[in-house]
Amino acid sequence: MPVQNAEQPTVPFWRRHAHEEIQGGLWLIGIAVIVWQGWYWPGLLILAGLSAVIEGIIRYFGSLQS
Repeated sequence: MPVQNAEQPTVPFWRRHAHEEIQGGLWLIGIAVIVWQGWYWPGLLILAGLSAVIEGIIRYFGSLQS
C-alpha cells in the first residue's frame, strides 16, 4: 500500500499547470507583436529575457505559497 505524505496539500489540476499557460500566452502574444512590428532580432532577445524574468517571479511566489 503506498504511503501518502500528509504534509503536501493537494493542488487542483488547473493550478498545477498555470505557469505553463502563462509562459505559452506570453510567447504567443510576444511573437505576434514581433511579427506585427517587424522587430525580429532585438524583439526575440527581449521576449526571451522577459520570459525568464516572468518564470522567476512565478517560481518565487509559488515557493512562498507552498
